[in-house]
Amino acid sequence: MDLENVVESLNDRQKDAVTADRTNLLVYAGAGSGKTRVLVSRIAWLIAVENVMKREIMAVTFTNKAAGEIRERLARMLDEPVPHYMWVGTFHSLCARFLRENAERAGLRKTFPIYDGSDQKSLVKRILKERELNSREYAPREVLSFIEGCKGRALRADDVKLEPWQTQKQYYPNLLEIYRDYENALKRSGACDYTELLLRTYEVLRDDAETREMMQRRFSEILIDEFQDTSTLQFRLVRLLAGPECHVTAVGDDDQSIYGWRGADFRNIMNFPKTFSPVKIVTLDQNYRSTGNILTAANSVIRNNRAREPKKLWTAEGAGEKVRFYELPDGTGEADFIVSNIRDLKDSGEAERYSDFAILYRGNAQSREIEQLMVEKGIPYRIYGGLRFYDRQEVKDALAYISLVADSSNDEAFSRVVNVPPRGIGAKTIETIRGAAEKRNGTLAGAARFAVDNSLITGRSGQGLASFLRLIESLRSGIEGKLLPDAIKYVVEGSGLMEYYSAADEKEKKGFSEARTDNLEELVNSVGDFSFDAAASDSGGTEELNGTPRGVRALEFYLEQIFLNFGERTEAKDGDAVQLMTMHSSKGLEFPVVFIAGFEAGIFPSERSTESPTGLEEERRLCYVAMTRARKKLYLSCAARRSLYGGMQQSGEPSQFLREIDPTCLMIMRTERGGVLSRSAGSGLIPQDRPKTGVTLHTESNLFLENLKKVTALRPGNRVRHPKYGLGTVVGFVGEGKRVQIRIQFDDDRCRVFLAIVTRLEKVADEA
Repeated sequence: MDLENVVESLNDRQKDAVTADRTNLLVYAGAGSGKTRVLVSRIAWLIAVENVMKREIMAVTFTNKAAGEIRERLARMLDEPVPHYMWVGTFHSLCARFLRENAERAGLRKTFPIYDGSDQKSLVKRILKERELNSREYAPREVLSFIEGCKGRALRADDVKLEPWQTQKQYYPNLLEIYRDYENALKRSGACDYTELLLRTYEVLRDDAETREMMQRRFSEILIDEFQDTSTLQFRLVRLLAGPECHVTAVGDDDQSIYGWRGADFRNIMNFPKTFSPVKIVTLDQNYRSTGNILTAANSVIRNNRAREPKKLWTAEGAGEKVRFYELPDGTGEADFIVSNIRDLKDSGEAERYSDFAILYRGNAQSREIEQLMVEKGIPYRIYGGLRFYDRQEVKDALAYISLVADSSNDEAFSRVVNVPPRGIGAKTIETIRGAAEKRNGTLAGAARFAVDNSLITGRSGQGLASFLRLIESLRSGIEGKLLPDAIKYVVEGSGLMEYYSAADEKEKKGFSEARTDNLEELVNSVGDFSFDAAASDSGGTEELNGTPRGVRALEFYLEQIFLNFGERTEAKDGDAVQLMTMHSSKGLEFPVVFIAGFEAGIFPSERSTESPTGLEEERRLCYVAMTRARKKLYLSCAARRSLYGGMQQSGEPSQFLREIDPTCLMIMRTERGGVLSRSAGSGLIPQDRPKTGVTLHTESNLFLENLKKVTALRPGNRVRHPKYGLGTVVGFVGEGKRVQIRIQFDDDRCRVFLAIVTRLEKVADEA
């Protein structure tokens, strides 16, 4: 491997971050500054040069897609697969792994189920029904938001202290009681929801000194991506995991913190230097994505935020076109403007594909008129993050069966499919079983087995219940010895779902008559994307894995991957289409041409956000993120009036963010009835990843140390040959230790500086 090509291709700031001493490190990585490349190169540097063992490294990301990208890039750099035992993943997946390894200490079974959003809603609805509370007043979504907010602050129900104003009415006390019932239900089922994975891990590390010290000894380097998106709970987790001999690297950008509404606290990255002192701070401010005018516009908006680390993105790619702002008479005119421009740019060849275009908006309701016109004009489009595969009814039913076969204690899965396909088991029977389970402090499956064995439920319901229990047991025994794809197929077909939905599809005879059976078939086909055998091999499992029969463990692994990926919004890989999405969904993406619709007062920034300075600053960060998605062209547009949520809303004023844009990079286009009337430059308004190198890293650090010794033995005046730049003369050295640099004056009259530990130089005889 040629580490020189990896390191030397970095800019000075990137190189400074990658090759920094082993210490706590904070990397402020501006939009498009190559942060993923720096993060992966830093890990490779630690392994290859600093001789850190792979098992001592933890790399944390916020999406499974990002974790997969880190593994892929690292494998290319190291010229070998990243081993399963290396901890690379999201906070949730790594906490799930920790809890499986330390299940007994956490008060869980190794096979504990993970509840997804649908399971959580189902549980909350049941609790509301039991408490005879109106689901309109206590909307499950809002109840879950309250529970998630408490857990995100590491608060159990018994720890929550309501404010005096919250106790004046019964609403918040009832929310607290619902939270308490929710906790008890999870405890009875031995299950975790997403946030519970983090909270339970935090509690074990906080309360169990032996386990905490064991984990702290395990890791000597913890690297966290998108640190600005960490919550209070995640920040506390990192503090507990980082022992006295561990170094923490935080990579992120406070200017791109846009998830405060779901618990992210951008102050974590601002407070990092105080919490993890001493800290080396590096700022990556060279942007490789956008043109100069786009960056100037984004910089001029974000600098109005007070709570931020000062930084200014720049690019070496030139100014490019000015940002264009259009005032349109109404929402229909705005849609026509956007769609017409897309068609013209595509027809003229300025854009090669429809997927080169993205339309961003603040809220989903804004897309209706644009979608309608797209259909009329025959322009293909896709709603990014629309209805997902695993949200569909038949797929959820299949996953419930798989979950029950893997672990019969999953109460929500039991409730979902005990009568699917219909077996004559009514709601009254299920409530009877539920009451018995609560009385026995057990699971629904356990209570059902007790009821059947003791003839407590008879008649058609009893027969159906007995049949269902026999089916689950039969499926469980039938998967033993099967590989994962065969096990999933066996459960889906054996459950009777395929036949049930096939009959339903045929009966309804709608346009999607075979959609549901197709989705079940696709579920089986998709199993090939999950590499269970590799995981089993890495864990040393053959017939059994961690004491669990291989067939069952295969299902557990599959479900864990599904549930941990469940909330992620992923882009479809097929078809050339214009991408429509919310600004929040656009984070992490980039497009040659970006339209930001609804750039007007009351919509962006949203009315609600203007009620507080912190809310307005988050909206401004969202604006910064949206603008920096554009590579070559950026269009902003507003409408004097538009129809939203069933009524006509008057606006007439552009967004206040428009007034914050540097006028030198802006072109304003005023229109009437769709025609351009005037153009002015900022006056009159008052109220891609860098190419993959394919190079690999040799992991034997002694080779680099020997190279360092060889290069530093050179003296000023020595003649050397570089494999790329040819002959030159050593001028001198800068720095010390592993980061010493050698300065060489080449015969082409250019002076270049290289990192001595990785540069390849051959000493040649001095000329006579």
